[in-house]
Amino acid sequence: MSESHVSGFGDLPVNRFVRRLTILSAMGVFLDGYDLTIISVALLFIKPQFHPAPYLLGFIGAAAVIGMFIGSLVFGNLTDRFGRRTMYLLDLLFFVVFAILSALSQNMIELIVFRFLLGIGLGADYPISSTITAEFAPTRRRGMLLVVTIAFWSVGAIFAYLVDLLLLHTGPNAWRYMLASGAIPALLVIWGRRSIPESPRWLLAKGEKDKGMAVASHVMEEAGIRLTRPTRPGYHARGENRLLLAIVRAGFDPAHVLYGLLLVFVRCRQLCNDCFLSHDLQDVKGVHLDILGVGVHGGFRH
Repeated sequence: MSESHVSGFGDLPVNRFVRRLTILSAMGVFLDGYDLTIISVALLFIKPQFHPAPYLLGFIGAAAVIGMFIGSLVFGNLTDRFGRRTMYLLDLLFFVVFAILSALSQNMIELIVFRFLLGIGLGADYPISSTITAEFAPTRRRGMLLVVTIAFWSVGAIFAYLVDLLLLHTGPNAWRYMLASGAIPALLVIWGRRSIPESPRWLLAKGEKDKGMAVASHVMEEAGIRLTRPTRPGYHARGENRLLLAIVRAGFDPAHVLYGLLLVFVRCRQLCNDCFLSHDLQDVKGVHLDILGVGVHGGFRH
C-alpha cells in the first residue's frame, strides 16, 4: 500500500477504520429509531392485555423519550470522566437488559420503568457516539459523517415496522417479542464496538500522552498515512509536538451545534406525539391494519 503524507491528524482521509467507526456509531441511532418505533405497534397488544388508563398508555410511549433527555445529560459527563470507549460499550448494556426486561413486564408500572431506563441508554449513546466519531473523523468530512449517523434513525424505524409485521401473527404476547427483539442488534453492535480504541484526544486531555500518541499512530499507519516531517535537526521533539497539536485540534466543529439542535427538535416532537398517543388509542375497540391486511382485535388476529 502506498504511503501518503498529511500535516495533521484531522487531515486523515475517510479510511476503513473511520467507516467502521461511523457505522458502529450510526447503529446506536439505528437502535434508537428501532426501539422508539416498535412500541407503536406493540401498544395495540398491550392495551387489551393490561387495560390501562389512557394516561398510562401515554406514559408508555413517552417514558423512553423522557429517559433519553436524562441519559444524554448524565452520560455526557461520565464520558468525559471515564473515557469514550468505556461508555461506548457500557451504554449498550441498557439496550440489551431493559429491552428484555420490558418484554417480561408483568404490569404497567414495570413496563413504564423499564422503558424509561431503556431510554436512558438511548439518550446516552448520542453524546458518546457523536463525540468519539468526531474525534477520529477527518475535519473536512466530520459533518457529513455525523449526518450519516442521523440518517440511520429512519433505517431503524423501517426495520422496526418490518419486525412488527413478522411478529403480528404470534398471538396476544406478540408485544413481548417485539420489545425483546431490540436486544439482538444491540448485542451485535457491542461485539463490533470492542475493536474501537480509546480516543487519542481524550487520552491526551487526561495526560496519557504516550497512549494517545500510540493510538493516533496506529490509526494513521492503518490508513497508510504519515505526518509531514521536517528535515531540520531536532525533528523528533518538534514532530512529536506536531502530532500532539494535530490530535488536540481534531476536536469539535460548528456541525455539532446543528447536530444537537436537530436532535432536540426531533426528540421534542417525538415526546409530544407519544404523550398524545393515549388519546388516539382511548376509543379503539378494534384496529384494522389495512396496509398489512391484518385484523387485530383484543390483541390477536381473527
